[in-house]
Amino acid sequence: MDTPWYREVLKKEHRVDQFPGLSCREVDMRAWNQGKPPLEKRQLYFYTPLGDVPPVSESPNFHAIAHLYASDRNSLYLIPNILEKGNDYTLMASLSINVVFNGVMKDTDVGRNALGRDRWFCQEAEVSWIGGGRGIHQSRIWSPEGNLVATTWQEGLVRFGKGEEYRKVEGKTSRL
Repeated sequence: MDTPWYREVLKKEHRVDQFPGLSCREVDMRAWNQGKPPLEKRQLYFYTPLGDVPPVSESPNFHAIAHLYASDRNSLYLIPNILEKGNDYTLMASLSINVVFNGVMKDTDVGRNALGRDRWFCQEAEVSWIGGGRGIHQSRIWSPEGNLVATTWQEGLVRFGKGEEYRKVEGKTSRL
């Protein structure tokens, strides 16, 4: 999960995140995001399935589900992270999620390439709106070849700890 406490556990135990089914790597975006307002910050994740998967021609839904799972895995955690309140949330829940597959079926193929190497997909994520205790996470998923595989949109409920109920976002004060 993309939370400070989880990243610390991984670091302390000297292991790579292997969330069930996927190996997911977060790109350090601190330099890119430094000085930007929350809604202009971005996060990149690379992911590949763990183990063998059926061919996309035989099981296209399996490949689509892998991308859907990846899109939801870290999505709402980005909201507290861009507000620099990574561990301070007290409640988080998805209200709705939409995924549109943009490419052709071969672009969704999460199986190994012809050389037997893992295919790493990139999720480019952002938060487009925050207010009223909710936020909207959006992302684009790119194939290793650079093709747009899917576009995602998720609205979530996020509540923060006591004493931190108000936060400025783009010059406006919002109750979070």
